[in-house]
Amino acid sequence: MVAINYFIHRLTGGPLWAVLYLLPVILYSDLHATPFQLALFFALKPSVSFLSFYWGTKVHRRADRLRGNLIWGNTLRYLPFLASPWVENAWFYLAAFALYMTLWRGMVPAWMEILKRHLPAGQRERVFSRGSTADYISVALVPVAAGFLMDDIAGSWRWVFFATALLGLSSTFLLLKLPVEPVQRGERISLTKSLQNAWELVERSPAFRRYQIAFMWGGAGLMVIQPAIPPFLLSTLHLSYTEIAVAIAFCKSLGYAIASPLWSRIMGRIDLFRLCGAVTCLCVIFPLMLIPAQSPSWVYCAYFVYGVMQAGSEMSWNLSGPVFAQQGDSSLYTNVNILAVGIRGLIFPFLGAFLLAWSGPIPILILGAGCCWMASRLLFLPVRQSNL
Repeated sequence: MVAINYFIHRLTGGPLWAVLYLLPVILYSDLHATPFQLALFFALKPSVSFLSFYWGTKVHRRADRLRGNLIWGNTLRYLPFLASPWVENAWFYLAAFALYMTLWRGMVPAWMEILKRHLPAGQRERVFSRGSTADYISVALVPVAAGFLMDDIAGSWRWVFFATALLGLSSTFLLLKLPVEPVQRGERISLTKSLQNAWELVERSPAFRRYQIAFMWGGAGLMVIQPAIPPFLLSTLHLSYTEIAVAIAFCKSLGYAIASPLWSRIMGRIDLFRLCGAVTCLCVIFPLMLIPAQSPSWVYCAYFVYGVMQAGSEMSWNLSGPVFAQQGDSSLYTNVNILAVGIRGLIFPFLGAFLLAWSGPIPILILGAGCCWMASRLLFLPVRQSNL
């Protein structure tokens, strides 16, 4: 039942997530967003992880809250989009997107702990892989179909948001059937205490600390290049919007869907650090493939590689908590991962935008590749199994 619930949760949530790929275009063309609002949109996805951290801390050592955390999170993240047919305001959609991203990441600790409690190692990876593959098939197909509809019928994006949000909300009824864990009474943990617990966890676990440092380098590399990619694709390579959509939506998702089952098998056979090292090697390759690109086909190949990388990155990032926790509570480990994303999101996209004004896109792409290379070096250092 847990495996089926997780798969359907990802399957029904995928279409809205896919349509949100088009939100920057909608903000610019239909809602006449200002440059500041567009910049804020790109910063929201990683930076709201601080709020996700707070939502996720509610389940730490409180297994009885796992189901409720998912039910409320799944309900609240879709509700604003049900008002889409009647609301035409850029700030509203920025707020709705921020709430969606907060709860999307904030639900991860509860889901990973439920999978850990009810599925054995090995099966967890397969279930996660199938769910995330269903997600990315939606990302590959839904934006293309929605794009045709939006081209033919002006303003139809409002009803696309409404329909996909309603579909995602429907999975809440299945979440009610998740197992109810025994009530656990304990001290109420404040946000300050949660941050202290996170810091103490990183201090006392050398392996987890190295993992976080390596992911900080790798995440920095990927985030710093994001502001440079649109001008590089549009102004340097002169690609059309259709060609960019095929690369970012279809080719990346195709790589993800193909690679996800392979990563799930690999994760059960090699240690986490070597797997993450392979992932960050692909992070190095992606910007280096973009730099010499002279045709759309080469960009498509680069984004296919990005999709393969992202499949391994998301699997290792989401399931690293149960790996490090072993038989203990994994939620704090996962929350530290989320907190680290927020820290990176407040620094590196803005750093990339600042440097872009002085250097142009190509040096930023090289800088991103260098950061990811540093992450690979850290991850491929010899690992003491006792630290895991």
